[in-house]
This record gives sequence, structure tokens and C-alpha cells, in this order.
Amino acid sequence: MWGSCIPSLQKLKRGQIYSTSYSGYARRALIFIAPGDPFQHKGHVLDPDARYAVLFGNPEGWEICLINVYAPNVDSGTYFGEVVRAASPYLTAEIILAGDSNCVLDGTLDQDPAAAYETPQLVDTMRELQLQDLWRHRNPTLRKYSCYTPVANTYSRLDYCLVSETLSPLIQAIAYLACYISDNSPLLVKFKKGYTRPAVLTWHLLLEALSDAPFEGAVWDGLMQYFDANCERPRPGDVIGRQ
Repeated sequence: MWGSCIPSLQKLKRGQIYSTSYSGYARRALIFIAPGDPFQHKGHVLDPDARYAVLFGNPEGWEICLINVYAPNVDSGTYFGEVVRAASPYLTAEIILAGDSNCVLDGTLDQDPAAAYETPQLVDTMRELQLQDLWRHRNPTLRKYSCYTPVANTYSRLDYCLVSETLSPLIQAIAYLACYISDNSPLLVKFKKGYTRPAVLTWHLLLEALSDAPFEGAVWDGLMQYFDANCERPRPGDVIGRQ
């Protein structure tokens, strides 16, 4: 049962919790690392306004940046930009951004009744960080909603799990669960273990090209164009010598 995957209160007490401050019944951003998970903490950022939490670490020999968001109901257009700036020291790692984004990505598929929407700032953030909407990627035409708004009498999909595109093959399953303790449906994602981050490609010069006359001429012409545009041309022998 999917419901059995929700951590118990006892597990929550034993695990690592990175949470923004809160008061009363106000919501907060929170990231929980289950006890026994091989996660090495390397850094975190907690929003003083309780709108996002960023956690950077090493789970199994590779680095990951976890971001939990609780976006405001009325976005000024700067929220996701603030999240990206806060997480910027860690964005070279793989990224998982999840939570209540309080916006629909597609007004036709993600809301009932459907409505026309301007492109939310979240779309620009996804493009900038090369993130993929996991659930929509696997369900390109399915209608599923995670929140009901009584005042407007609308159903919306506001809760997402956005991941680096390189992590997509690692997903075993993804599903929205029934509401338990919130007016938003939790989104459960199962990952495979044993992920190895793709190796960084290293550029190498093909040594045979150094003896190729057309290649040598093209490189020399390019260097001269650079010096013409940026500084005085070098005198013969100052920088490089052409044989």
C-alpha cells in the first residue's frame, strides 16, 4: 500500500529534520532524511519566512540539492527567483525540487474548470535548471488534482516533484496519495538505489591536428582575429611561433 510508505512519527523523531521556523498552525518548509539513510550533510539554507528549505548533501557517493517549497498564494513574481538564489551555491549537483508551488503549469490539464494562464515563473525556473515535471512526464494527458479550493470551486494540481533530467531514469514510481493531514495531496516518489552520476566529459586536443596545415592555418587566423579585436597583434615570437 502506498499509504504505508508515509513515515511514522517514531521515524520522524529518529531521522534528520531540516525545517524552517513556524508559529501556531502556519505551514512550514521541511526536509526529512529517514534514519539509516546514507546521507552526508554538507550545507543547508532555511528561509526565515518559512517559504523554502534547501539541503545539500551526499547520499550515495554523489551530490544532491533538495529543495522543499511552499509558495505564497499570490506570487509577486520573485519567489522562485529567490529560491534559486538561495540554492545557487549547490546547483551544480543533481536537483530535486518538490512541494506546494501554488501555481498550475498547464491551465488546461492541471485545473478543473480549465482556465487560461500566463506562463508561471516556475516554468522559467524549470528551464533554467533543466528540471522535469516527473508526474506529467509519465502522464502526459492524464488529469489529476492535488488540491480543492472551495471558494473558487476549482480542482488544481499544485504539488510537484521536479528533478534534474538525468535523474528521470532513476524513478520507480510516482503517485498522488489521498489527503491525510492537509488540504493538499502528498506526492510519493520512489527512487531506485545505486545511482551513479554520469561522468563529466573532458575535452582533449587531437594531437594529429597539430600537423594538419589547414587546421594550423585556421587556428592562426583565429588568434590574429582575437588580437585584432582585443589588443595589439603580437610580434613574431612574442606569444607563439608559427613554424
